[in-house]
Amino acid sequence: MARFFARRLIFSLPVLFGVTVLIYVLLWFAPGDPALSSLGIYATPEQLQTLREQLDLDKPIYVLYVRWLGQIVRGDFGISMITKENVSTLIGHSLSITVQLTAVAMVIVLLIAFPTGIISAVKRNSISDALSRIFSLLGISMPNFWLALLFITFIAVGLRWFPPGGYVSPEQGIGPWLRSLFLPALSIAAAPASSLSRMVRASMLDVLSKDYIRTARAKGQRERWVIIRHALRNSLMAPMTIIGMQVGYLLGGAIIVEVIFFFPGMGRLLLEAGIDQDYSVVQGVALVTSAAFILVNVLIDFLYVIIDPRIRDSQ
Repeated sequence: MARFFARRLIFSLPVLFGVTVLIYVLLWFAPGDPALSSLGIYATPEQLQTLREQLDLDKPIYVLYVRWLGQIVRGDFGISMITKENVSTLIGHSLSITVQLTAVAMVIVLLIAFPTGIISAVKRNSISDALSRIFSLLGISMPNFWLALLFITFIAVGLRWFPPGGYVSPEQGIGPWLRSLFLPALSIAAAPASSLSRMVRASMLDVLSKDYIRTARAKGQRERWVIIRHALRNSLMAPMTIIGMQVGYLLGGAIIVEVIFFFPGMGRLLLEAGIDQDYSVVQGVALVTSAAFILVNVLIDFLYVIIDPRIRDSQ
């Protein structure tokens, strides 16, 4: 098991290296001038040239990339060109908040997707199935920023059940912390929950038609035990792939939702850095997000082996 996990980690290193190259090259050729963004439009050509030399923007791209990669290996993401703060500090603060938002959103996704998907498959062509499929269609069709505005208008402002925005740290109380996270998490969880629910339904329908399910029922096993012990476990492979993709999507940060709820996460940090052309922050956020996405997929591969050990034996 450990060798399988280590092999997956090693295979992911070339992917991560390719991501670093792609991030650096794309930002290098992006329009705009970081020196101009830092000094403002009234800066003189001499001031701009001096700052470019201080930032080493006058050197070849391959020299700067190798230097940047060496800093990344040491855990140094550089200094923000705009705020002059340490990029690692900025990312660490924003990442912790985004991880909290992602965790709450994934709990919502799992609590919605698996029950609705299982009930829809077990009671195929029933009213429950029809309602579940309508819910999935609506969840996929509604943009998360539109849902966020609806939640703020009707739930936060109208009913006053939750705050309309802002982030409360866990140190100020678990209740206020969860209340500040719930509406943003629900806004970004709707589409992933709908997609996962459809996948769970499709996988369950495929497994429920297998001979071993009919054999288990013929032996007189309880229907609930047949569904949980035999059908659900053997239908988890495809949904696990969707879960891995959705965790990566949530970690990337729903930028517009974080802006709407005034949430200081990775998405908002990336947006503000992009607007200010603060390339050091943009590079750091993009790299950390990509690395997290790769790590999540490695963990999903590890879960595949736990669910079905035949995968490990076939390697």
